[in-house]
Amino acid sequence: MNIEISEEVNQRLSTHRVGFETQEQVIERLLDHYEDKLNQDRPVVKFVPNESEFKRHLVQKKSAWKELHFNDGSVKVEEWVASQFKETSNLRANIWSGPLRDWKRKSILKLILFTEKPKTKATDQGTVEIQIGKFIKAHIDSIISFCVISPQYLQQFIDAKWCHENLCIQFPLLMQPEQIKEKGLHARYWTAEYQIKMYSYRFCSQFGGSALVGGKTLSEQHGSVFVRYLKENGLLLPEFQNKDIKFIVKKT
Repeated sequence: MNIEISEEVNQRLSTHRVGFETQEQVIERLLDHYEDKLNQDRPVVKFVPNESEFKRHLVQKKSAWKELHFNDGSVKVEEWVASQFKETSNLRANIWSGPLRDWKRKSILKLILFTEKPKTKATDQGTVEIQIGKFIKAHIDSIISFCVISPQYLQQFIDAKWCHENLCIQFPLLMQPEQIKEKGLHARYWTAEYQIKMYSYRFCSQFGGSALVGGKTLSEQHGSVFVRYLKENGLLLPEFQNKDIKFIVKKT
């Protein structure tokens, strides 16, 4: 690739030439200097066991573990879900747009990425047993705020096909009261109404159950799908983070 530069820029480059450097070598050295200065305050990124093995694992499993170290000395361990990651994906770009997004505001000092859940005190947070319905209700406010800020996600939640393919439920997650009445689906939705922009919506209540699907109960299937979705979009509440969440079936 040939790049034409003006005589003025060429003269400026010449003032930075060391010895018998070519134009390309001068530009490369200046870029290195600029990038070093740009990156000097950025968080350190480490891979366990190594970067190539970590990427191979992420391509196959679509998830890994991140250990975030903050400027105040605190440490947080979370699962990193990367369901769209593939062999051609840029690992470093995904890290900076994912786990290290807004790193300066969050005061992240270092990120260690693991293929397996690290055995640290930060991960020893116990187990939470909860019914899938209660789990979703706990996240309703977060989901509503998410839809208000990013309207495209509301369009997904009111789409029956998308909800079936991505959340494993048979009805839209959100539906307007008038539509529920027209379709006779009152029993399929919780009665509480939530305002999103200028419209009211009710949440689908058809989650969980003891029926087995692929060796899991419906409660476990729905729970794992919702946990993954909430993690992918940064919506999982703090009280559920770093926890082993077990979805139990309501006793009758």
